[in-house]
Amino acid sequence: MSDATPKTTADVLSRLDQAWASLEGTVGRLSPTQLTEVHDPAGWAVKDHLMHVAAWEDAFVARLEGRPTHEALGLDEATLALDEDAVNAAIFARHRDRALTEVLHALQASHRTARARLAALHDRTVAGPVSGVLPPGSGYSGFTIDTNRERDTTPAGAWIGGNTWEHYDAHHGWIRELVAHG
Repeated sequence: MSDATPKTTADVLSRLDQAWASLEGTVGRLSPTQLTEVHDPAGWAVKDHLMHVAAWEDAFVARLEGRPTHEALGLDEATLALDEDAVNAAIFARHRDRALTEVLHALQASHRTARARLAALHDRTVAGPVSGVLPPGSGYSGFTIDTNRERDTTPAGAWIGGNTWEHYDAHHGWIRELVAHG
């Protein structure tokens, strides 16, 4: 697969599907104990990484639809204004006690919604700037890029990747490392 920024919806979906299948394949081979009982130094189990991905995927869809990111994450605006590590800690604290089945359901649901929303994008939207993807007023400062600027020229395909397949891949790597050392 090319590392170049995707310029078509088909390319976005291909990258999304490949990274998702890889993550899902790894998760599907893990036992419930591996998913819930092995923790990294920050206290995160595999299920916490998966819930984190689901929460941020919900936030990504909210931004695409012009809904408030903090509401999608279940956080207040003041928390969302904190640095990325503090926001991620708040998401972890909010979801850490969720049952594994609930987390897996949330992950599947968020992914289905995000994939459907991305499949509806036109190629010209994917090839254009982020400002062409996000509705007016959907700006969000943090996590991936600053979309509060009036005209963000970051390629939409790159922004989408940072919020989907690149995010899956990052957590997939941490999950593999976690279970290898657990």
